Amino acid sequence: AAEKMDPENPRITLLKAEDTYYTPEQFGGSKEKGIELFKKAQAQFAVYKSTSALSPSWGKAEVDYFLSQVGK
Repeated sequence: AAEKMDPENPRITLLKAEDTYYTPEQFGGSKEKGIELFKKAQAQFAVYKSTSALSPSWGKAEVDYFLSQVGK
């Protein structure tokens, strides 16, 4: 539902990145695909504009930190 309402919301991509990165490969996860999703979320945060002052503001620091830890 959230993705249909705001498909360019970087927080959606961040959550997908975490799921993909931390899920074991035998269950459909992938560290490589997860990193690509973290990079996509980082790019989305660079241009994303909140629709309201009440919109959440979390996520960008988490993406930046994760990518700094994996050296990407």
